[in-house]
Amino acid sequence: MDLFEHYETLPLPIQNIINNQGGIEDYDDCRELLAKLEVFGYTFEYGLDAVPYNLRKVEFTDDMLEWINDGNVIKIADDVYIEQTTQWKKEFTKKELIYF
Repeated sequence: MDLFEHYETLPLPIQNIINNQGGIEDYDDCRELLAKLEVFGYTFEYGLDAVPYNLRKVEFTDDMLEWINDGNVIKIADDVYIEQTTQWKKEFTKKELIYF
């Protein structure tokens, strides 16, 4: 379900981010809005026309959870994780791991 089409169901902070963004005219505007929404665990896509679509809450899939639980990720503090492909050197939050 594209949450852009069901705007009224979004939490108020997400609605405010979208409202405050202003017009989307190019890729830079799309990237800026996406960066703001990713902080809250939302993502969307956009095409060559720079029109955002398919806004959705990012959730861990079964494959992602299996990857995490298979020893590829280690929790080192409250919402701080390290991951093997960065040779255990870079720290991530759980939300950031979704985009890995």
